[in-house]
Amino acid sequence: MTLRILLLLDIAVALVLARPQAAEAVVPPHIYVAEPCADTLAVGPACVRSAAAAALARDHWTLAADACRADTLVTEWKSLRNVFVRLFVGDVSARCVVDVVPLGPGLTAVVMRAAIASQRDLSASPALDEACHRYRSAARTWLQNVRGLVTCEGDRALAACSAAVVDSGGATIKQ
Repeated sequence: MTLRILLLLDIAVALVLARPQAAEAVVPPHIYVAEPCADTLAVGPACVRSAAAAALARDHWTLAADACRADTLVTEWKSLRNVFVRLFVGDVSARCVVDVVPLGPGLTAVVMRAAIASQRDLSASPALDEACHRYRSAARTWLQNVRGLVTCEGDRALAACSAAVVDSGGATIKQ
């Protein structure tokens, strides 16, 4: 009799453990968008777009082809691998959006915006302030790199920018 009760308890426990668990609710991440950083360049939008794509590729960003348009470049979300970020903040992903805005003949604005996504609420975290500071610094450097790729005018600038995209060593566009 005791053996039969133990066997029934084992079966009951196995059934309870084997029961499908309710699916965990998907919690949307907290998204934090940084201030835009912009520059105005004395070349056409095609050259600026090519230079911007090359500068993103040099920084190991992958362009999301389905989200990019003629006037906007959008990167895939990229997980931040910094050990301290992961230790203190958890998993955080980042993405960049670059707008190329024609202002007139031979004059184009380039605007960099970035966002981070986290499952944790970072609004009161000093890590968010540090991330914004680092973004501003990185965005200024990125804009300088774009400006550096746009070093001449007219058709030569367009050819130089197109060549920079090909020679960027890892320019990837995810299809």
